[in-house]
Amino acid sequence: MRLLILGLLVSFVSRAQGLPVEMNITLTNKEAKGKIYLEQINDRGFGEKIDSVQIAGGPFAFQTSIPEPGIYQLNIANDQQIGLLLDGGEKLVIKAEGITPEAKAPEASVEGSEAMKVFNELQDTYFGFMGKVKDIDAKFRSSSNEATRAKLREQYLELLKNHNAAILDKVKSLGTSAAGILATNNFLSSEVSGEYFDELAGRLQKEGNKSRLAMLFVQQVNKDKMGQPGIEAPDFTLRNLKGEVVKLSELRGKLVILDFWATWCGPCLMSFPGMKKAMEKYADRDDVAFVYVNTFERVPVETTKEYVTSFVDRRGLSYLNPVLDEGHEVAFLYGVESIPTRFYIDKEGKFLSMSRGFAGTDDAVVEEVSQWLDK
Repeated sequence: MRLLILGLLVSFVSRAQGLPVEMNITLTNKEAKGKIYLEQINDRGFGEKIDSVQIAGGPFAFQTSIPEPGIYQLNIANDQQIGLLLDGGEKLVIKAEGITPEAKAPEASVEGSEAMKVFNELQDTYFGFMGKVKDIDAKFRSSSNEATRAKLREQYLELLKNHNAAILDKVKSLGTSAAGILATNNFLSSEVSGEYFDELAGRLQKEGNKSRLAMLFVQQVNKDKMGQPGIEAPDFTLRNLKGEVVKLSELRGKLVILDFWATWCGPCLMSFPGMKKAMEKYADRDDVAFVYVNTFERVPVETTKEYVTSFVDRRGLSYLNPVLDEGHEVAFLYGVESIPTRFYIDKEGKFLSMSRGFAGTDDAVVEEVSQWLDK
């Protein structure tokens, strides 16, 4: 199975757990020896081993489980890799050579997953579409006539619209599965099928799908509209270091400054003295709330609270009173790709604006905050 991989943020998992997967494996090359590894594809496109089984003669079973829906591969003795899109619950029949021949690529087949079958069909259609795009692009590059180029642009846009229209129903049939997320991201255009991107992101959020694949998709869909004036800021509930609940919707009636940061982020730390000055400037304003969302920490989730508490105490940052986005869910929901990212939210819970990075000086940070709070 050939996979076009959506970038992922996947943590190493030492042992498969959670969602069961059954595989009945036959290796046609009797010279294959060693182990077969089940690997989860990480953010760099490499496989992280999560389970293994010893190669046996004849058909043999591999009963395992995956930590979350997503992109995986079978690594047969480090000699042949077979891509898999798994949600858990699959019962697959896999036939492979197990050893890479000298003269050709090793063959493999995967049966038992309708989602993977549909994904492969869509991928073949997409490759055909890209072949036509390359032909148009070659003609565009070789022509210096602006009228000819204009016609080629029109041809491309028409081809893009027709491609999206032809595959949209089949992509929709995959729903919120791993294959559905990947197919939407890779084979549809958000410019043409943007409504479905929004629809799928909404369904993933409603279902509470917290797999990395789902959260990254939501992040990509939301990144361009989050912070746009007039759009309602998504609600969330998080706890601060004292264990107190902070719910965004309960801050209605206040102007909210939402600041996403992490302990390892240099620009975040450089902005804090300026943010402290801004907090002091508006300390008498009951209609102003500063919420610092700690996210994207590079420590295990179960140690995040202890780690951040120690960092805040050592650095004298108790005035932040941060809330913990331990699974990065809120950051993904808000489309945050880099930090610091700051959102300004009005008293009705709608975005006023947003900014990224460090403004450069403490006074510039205060000025940036003031332009929204003084309106």
